[in-house]
Amino acid sequence: MIMMLRTPSGAPVQLIVEAKSLLRPDTLAQLEQQLAARGLGSEALVVAPYLSPAARRQLANRGLSFADATGNVRIAIDDPPFFIELAGAERAPQSDEQPLRSLKGRGSARALRALCDFAPPFRLRPLAERAGTNLAMLSRVLAILEGEQLVTRDDAGSVVNLPVSGVVRRWAQDYEFGRANTVRTFLDPRGVRSTLDKLRQAPFRYALTGSAGANLVAPIAPARMATVYVESFTAAAALGIREAGSGSNVLLAVPFDDVVFERTIVRDGIVVVSPPQLAADLLTGPGRSPAEGDQVLTWLEANTEVWRARL
Repeated sequence: MIMMLRTPSGAPVQLIVEAKSLLRPDTLAQLEQQLAARGLGSEALVVAPYLSPAARRQLANRGLSFADATGNVRIAIDDPPFFIELAGAERAPQSDEQPLRSLKGRGSARALRALCDFAPPFRLRPLAERAGTNLAMLSRVLAILEGEQLVTRDDAGSVVNLPVSGVVRRWAQDYEFGRANTVRTFLDPRGVRSTLDKLRQAPFRYALTGSAGANLVAPIAPARMATVYVESFTAAAALGIREAGSGSNVLLAVPFDDVVFERTIVRDGIVVVSPPQLAADLLTGPGRSPAEGDQVLTWLEANTEVWRARL
């Protein structure tokens, strides 16, 4: 199929459309070879129902134009000069998701946390045993990450490299804090700092996340909300807070899985979720939360020896 466009000056631009039903980062090298064999380069336009952020980055790095059905478009032509870039969906439309391509759910989350929380190199069976994770689910999640070129394995099958920031960003495409957990908002009349002070002496199991957690790990600005994972909303009574809508400054979350209470870190006497969990929660949050998530990812990559466990 041939697509004809015109530059603002009226010069014609011809694109050869290469349609794919599914395109992953690990298949791009093969696609590039196929296009080169046909004598196609920048004049090719790769289209697919959905292109992940990783796939779009690699297409752009290879000088290939692309478009997907959600509105992600990048067309870059040197002669005649033509450039257009539009942003579409960052996540695959739910109706198009296939079970083997999704990282939603508690099983995937536990597997991802195990892969992120422990330092490579490691084999999957010892990792599953140490983390209390289902081996089959761990293998399934790893296959998805390999398809996104986010994992390096040696000839024996051991994981030798796994960029945590890339894995967490991939997880955040499918995970959403507000949907995955059961949340309720509360008011501490004395403010966020009062809640944090009470957490240091809390008689129940908890783990701080969100902006207040980020402020203890990689601060950007003072937190206006304390987001706390708890086992039950009865924790509100122990904290001396009352349920509220507008004006709330404490958010309690009963988690999707107890993994949020595992491999935590302690900062200033307060239990904080594992940095990968903290970053994932922030990246899918409102307001400045994604920026704080970026900051946490920068910190965790630079301080792996502080938080990452070894088998």
